[in-house]
Amino acid sequence: MYPKELVDKIRRETVSFGLVELKSEQEVKKAFSENSFILFFNSVCGCTSRVVRPGLALLVKDTKIPIYSVFAGADFSACEYARSLIKGYPPSSPSLFIIKNGEVLFALERQQLHSMTGEDVYSEVVSFLKEV
Repeated sequence: MYPKELVDKIRRETVSFGLVELKSEQEVKKAFSENSFILFFNSVCGCTSRVVRPGLALLVKDTKIPIYSVFAGADFSACEYARSLIKGYPPSSPSLFIIKNGEVLFALERQQLHSMTGEDVYSEVVSFLKEV
């Protein structure tokens, strides 16, 4: 488990730009009942703060679908349950998925995110959403 102060700081940041946190299995179930959404597995790692969260801050402004966050290493049951619903992808945080009707349509996993910028994350997701 990560230090509470660090997790709380990161939570405040992601919520401040519009992500909705999923902290329980029930909240994850509810999110998966949505037609389409983005699911972000949040983390304390450096690439999350340097790359993914800035990209998500841009996405929140330009996308119409909900963006949810599950905090790996903090919200254990919610994270484990969400990962159990995402088939074909090993646990990875940070990671980002576009889900429609319970199926993963698009994924950015940790190994991809390491070589990206926040603008890259934004562009990749927006480009994909324009195609579907």
